[in-house]
Amino acid sequence: MKGAFWPALVVSALVAGCRGPSGPEGAGFESLSDGSIQPKIIFSDPPAGATGPFDSYNQIQLRFNKYMDLHSLRRAIRFASPLDDMVADTNGILSANGDIITVSARPSTGSTFYWHIGETYTLSISDEAEDVNGNRLRSPFSMTILPEPNFRVRTVSPRNGANNVSLKARLTLGFNSPVTPSIFQAVSISPPVAGSWSFPSPVLVAYRPTVSLDVQTEYTITLTDSAADEFKNVLPGTYSWKFTTVPFRVSTVSPANGSLGVSLFGQASFSLNVAADSSTVRRAFSIQPPISGTLSYGGTKIKFTPAASWLPQTTYKISISTDLKTATGKNLLQPFVLTFTTLD
Repeated sequence: MKGAFWPALVVSALVAGCRGPSGPEGAGFESLSDGSIQPKIIFSDPPAGATGPFDSYNQIQLRFNKYMDLHSLRRAIRFASPLDDMVADTNGILSANGDIITVSARPSTGSTFYWHIGETYTLSISDEAEDVNGNRLRSPFSMTILPEPNFRVRTVSPRNGANNVSLKARLTLGFNSPVTPSIFQAVSISPPVAGSWSFPSPVLVAYRPTVSLDVQTEYTITLTDSAADEFKNVLPGTYSWKFTTVPFRVSTVSPANGSLGVSLFGQASFSLNVAADSSTVRRAFSIQPPISGTLSYGGTKIKFTPAASWLPQTTYKISISTDLKTATGKNLLQPFVLTFTTLD
């Protein structure tokens, strides 16, 4: 999906190679600086008359048959809309190699620009535009586009279909238009999780759970078609996405797995990524060779302490089976085995 919000000046997209024109260069590479050829536009992205949504956010790319003079283009290029809410960003008229030009829009007032839903925008270039040879544009140019025909979700986090998502993940939805708190009434999370909504930006909403998400759980977030932006544009249909959290697992152990020369006096300890159901610990725990000792557990910790000491020069194998469960009934994803060898 696309980003929820981009500033008016997007220099990095040009440098990083954003999607752009791939049309013909004209009469050949040498003609790009041929003073006998008049400049003209041979390609645009998006195309003239196109309906979005587009990847280019607030940008339009133009390809000329000549290397162009940027100073003249900055005087010649205009953006217009029925709401008169935007202009061409003269600092955002950039070129990577002279014949491909990127034009960015900026708001006529304020600092944040976004395409308005259902609104057409016109880019025009007067014949004041010149190539590097001083030749003016063959004829004035104009193109109209409809960048955002519908209110829509542009980004979600975690991404749709993501696995191994953190139990402390924050959920976000990014839109192509500003929204109000009424949007929250249209969102549901299944299975439910307690939390609160916030507005990191006018086009981004976030849900921060007040409790950890459950392990090995697929969450579905649904936005009904009653969702609307602040201008009352509604979603064309229900939108939903899913992600799955990390499995129940042993996260750390002591001593380290495979350790040699382990002290005869000490304990074996296991940290879990969520609390275990204490009634399942003893059944899931085993140790070879057998040794008497104390098995203690609580919350996310399991510990075994020998009654006297570990036997010298002995390799121990401690296993925790998938019988181990969380308080919500999720089994350990796979058996866990710790091996270590004691000192002489």
